[in-house]
Amino acid sequence: MRFTILLLTLFSAVGFLFFLYKKTTNNLTQQNQIDNTLKLDSLAIEKAIALQPFLTKNNYNTNFSFIINMAVPSNNARFYVYSYVTKSIILKGLVCHGKGSDMPNGFTFKNEIGSNASSKGNYKIGAKYNGTFGTAYKLYGLESSNSNAFNRFVVLHAHDCVPDTLSIKHKICRSDGCPTIAPQFLHRLSKIVDTVRKPIILNIDYIVN
Repeated sequence: MRFTILLLTLFSAVGFLFFLYKKTTNNLTQQNQIDNTLKLDSLAIEKAIALQPFLTKNNYNTNFSFIINMAVPSNNARFYVYSYVTKSIILKGLVCHGKGSDMPNGFTFKNEIGSNASSKGNYKIGAKYNGTFGTAYKLYGLESSNSNAFNRFVVLHAHDCVPDTLSIKHKICRSDGCPTIAPQFLHRLSKIVDTVRKPIILNIDYIVN
């Protein structure tokens, strides 16, 4: 009888220790995820702040900027809407990159017509129109690294292959070079883009520490 009680006590102790271990591990995982999110957010914020003088000098919208960090995996939020009014990120979402950017040596930006790749740099968000994928916005590349964007038909549009969430298990679909987002996310962006007088700048970059 005593032996049985001893075994039960031992099993209970082992079970409790395992429970504590799992709880601690889960807490550490959650904390690491939070820390990583804060780190990625801070990189986007730094980019937006660095962009501010360019906006003022060139008469672009100074209330908002859109930042895409292609260094973030495509199954995590890497499209950021930064508000210079609240000095914070007010929206985040998933976004595709061009299939031509997936190279054996890592992510690569390209500007050539037919490359099907993403292009680095500042874009002016232009007129809204109804295209092949529904509502879309024309993009005008403002730098030598994305000067062919308009001729490549690189636009901001939505597609059902992009989930309206901040993270998923698997990487999302690829585009032909367009920054493609979820329909619901585009709807939220439209409420900003359609109500401002000066054009908003979209910046695409590969931002790491």
